[in-house]
Amino acid sequence: MSAPLHLKTLAPDEVRFILERDARLLVPVGTCEQHGPHLPLGCDSIIVERLADDLSAEFEILRAPTIEYGVNTVTTRPFPGNASVRRKTLHRWMNDLLGSWEQAG
Repeated sequence: MSAPLHLKTLAPDEVRFILERDARLLVPVGTCEQHGPHLPLGCDSIIVERLADDLSAEFEILRAPTIEYGVNTVTTRPFPGNASVRRKTLHRWMNDLLGSWEQAG
């Protein structure tokens, strides 16, 4: 298995070469939310980053930087550090990013 293909570490010509071979792009989306007192707030991001790295390496698919903030479920108790965006906000942001990547090639 090769190393993950991280978009942020590659030069434009390297990205072009990879995309000519396979136009797919992995975009990991995590959250910053509590999962109890024993886990870090970023465990969702940590998990999707590992999954994206494994998929990128195994299938030689380009991997975009992680989007660290996603849509959280509503909790009845506030937890320090929880952060969320609205579903519509995340949807628009993803559309903008994907449109930008598509336009840039």
